[in-house]
Amino acid sequence: MLQQSLQNEDIIEFAKILGQQTDFQEVLRLVAHKSAQFLKADLALILMLNPDTRETVKTIIKDGKHIDQKEYRDIHIHIGGWIVQHSKPFLSRNIQKDERFATGLFDQVPIESVAGVPLIVEGIIIGALMVLYRNPQDFVNAGLMKYLENIAFISVPFLRNAQKIRQFFDSAVPEATLLLKYKNAGLHGKSSKFIALLHAIEAASKCDVRVILDGKTGTGKELIARAIHKFSSRANFPFIAIDCGAIPHTLLESELFGHKRGAFTGAHSDRQGLLLDANSGTLFMDEINNLPYDKDTDSFMFLNDIGGSPGS
Repeated sequence: MLQQSLQNEDIIEFAKILGQQTDFQEVLRLVAHKSAQFLKADLALILMLNPDTRETVKTIIKDGKHIDQKEYRDIHIHIGGWIVQHSKPFLSRNIQKDERFATGLFDQVPIESVAGVPLIVEGIIIGALMVLYRNPQDFVNAGLMKYLENIAFISVPFLRNAQKIRQFFDSAVPEATLLLKYKNAGLHGKSSKFIALLHAIEAASKCDVRVILDGKTGTGKELIARAIHKFSSRANFPFIAIDCGAIPHTLLESELFGHKRGAFTGAHSDRQGLLLDANSGTLFMDEINNLPYDKDTDSFMFLNDIGGSPGS
């Protein structure tokens, strides 16, 4: 029986193992493998929702006894979709007779019982964890759902990496398409290193992270920064460029944060600052290496606090 096979010690040990992992693919494998093992399932599936579109659900890992992908495809599409759409657990001892789906939908599927739970992070569903059975099992009941929910609860903090999940939905852009796309953005070239650069720009444009562009003056750092901005979700918001080498360090805080009228000599009016000007968009800090490296100045401490910004 399930209650005898799955003890609290198993769950605790499972949590310890997950906490030791640094590779996302290994985390996926462990969650699927342990789900199938603990719950004596023929197959365990982890489905993820596309973090960008929030529309596409994809099976990104499976573990258990050999079952042809065609045999569980309808389950992935319909039951996985049901869990994501309703954001609640699913349990069916006999999916062929389940009235939640069209009659005959699963007649050709050699799976009889299915249980699944949503993977939820901070109230937002990111996917689902499912276990499948060929033959009816005595423990396909509320008790199984409790253990499956516990596994999901322990696993979901290790599965929330949107950047890693996004890789399962991204397809490689053909080289010719990539060259044309960035040629229209002012980037011309065809060498292998240039192609690698374009792929790096593609990856950066899909992430909300700080980007450091390293290169000599005149090598096109701002052009690359503008390309990242243009093809990102921030494209409809401002792109603000600032030359750090041209700003006296005593005015850096005012330039970035703004100031009130009369805050210092020459402050004749209120100014909101470049950080607000670039709100929801991109702030490109060119030649950031020219900022003073003085631990005693407010400007240095400010840069320490925000961790730097795009540009170099």
